[in-house]
Amino acid sequence: MTMKLELVQWFRLSLLLVPFCPVNLAQAHPAIFTSAQIYIQPDGRYQLFTRFDLLAFALQETSAQIGDPAMNALLDGPPETLAQKIAEARTNFLEQTKLQTDQGFGVVSRLKFPTLKEVDEWKASGISPRLPVVANVEMDGRLPAAATQVRFQFPVCLGAVILTVNLPGGRTYDEPIDAGTLSSDIAIHLLQSNQVVSSTSEVSPARSWVWLRYIVLGIE
Repeated sequence: MTMKLELVQWFRLSLLLVPFCPVNLAQAHPAIFTSAQIYIQPDGRYQLFTRFDLLAFALQETSAQIGDPAMNALLDGPPETLAQKIAEARTNFLEQTKLQTDQGFGVVSRLKFPTLKEVDEWKASGISPRLPVVANVEMDGRLPAAATQVRFQFPVCLGAVILTVNLPGGRTYDEPIDAGTLSSDIAIHLLQSNQVVSSTSEVSPARSWVWLRYIVLGIE
């Protein structure tokens, strides 16, 4: 079953990587699709793992739109400028990444964001190609205890986001989200007092709609 799920998720992701459109000649780096994996515990605690193009985000561009010259200039420029851009990117990610429930927003207790030192280490490693610089961001927090639905929104400059939600009861839900837009409402069943978490409840929207979104996003 696990292997089957992995194959299905890989196929869905591959739909997004088909080169339907010509690549901008000024852009030599491979564009990164942002991925977001979230794990929600029965008591409302969550962990969010997001992977994206750090320098593109720091320059307020999507990975698919920005070219190498701007990112190389930032990477090779004054360290103070790069540090400032990273700090601004961290603030933007924290302010613009939202977990919205029917009982209010989820709170953030920890954010692990790339540092100037880590970017310098990436640059000094000699990795080829050195672009894009990949950010792996971790965010922890808690959802309101009485929440029964949740939806997600990410910064518009991250572009399209491939969202996978690991829900209480062992359920998994995935959806491609357009840049800067909210995901669908996703049903969650948090543990309250002696309540038992159900593993059979439905997750909206219809699966056929989700497949259609992958195809449309791939064409775009």
